Amino acid sequence: MLSFLETFQAGARQAVLASMPLASIEALDAGGRTGWFPLQHDRWIAEGMIAVLGPERAVQCWRACVPAMVDKPLLRSFVSGMLRLFDNDRQRIVRLFPKGWPLIYRDFCTVELVETHPARAVIAFSDIAPAVRDHPSYFHAFHGVIQGFCDFAGLSGAIFKVAEDAWSARAQLYWDNADPSGPRAQ
Repeated sequence: MLSFLETFQAGARQAVLASMPLASIEALDAGGRTGWFPLQHDRWIAEGMIAVLGPERAVQCWRACVPAMVDKPLLRSFVSGMLRLFDNDRQRIVRLFPKGWPLIYRDFCTVELVETHPARAVIAFSDIAPAVRDHPSYFHAFHGVIQGFCDFAGLSGAIFKVAEDAWSARAQLYWDNADPSGPRAQ
């Protein structure tokens, strides 16, 4: 994310790093490019992005990051093959979202596909970890990642809403010009 951040806005990577405690920077350096970054350190990246970019622009950054990450040599063939295999069947593609979530956000929450319709699906985020709940910048990250998933999967968009108590959230994804204000789960 930090390397993409510099591509998104010059100087932003350094500004985010400057906002992080030394222990978190050391943990980031020790973890390498593909290692898991513990939540107590990772939160500083999300909070730094909000501080440096502002919430709206940070969501745009997370959104732009997803297709860029999927387009890396390691994933490009796999993802394009998966999209061809599913013959652009949006419901089948959306079913992959909950399976891929823990690869990005391990132990942050439980993600389930709870509703499907011909041109719409609802994904529920539950059991949100207290540490995530305590740092609402993550909800901006989740929103951006969902929007980025929609972009690379060819969906029209998503509406993301966090419950008032922040213990759960829902994303309504839609495609084929579906009306996002259509019937919703109660």
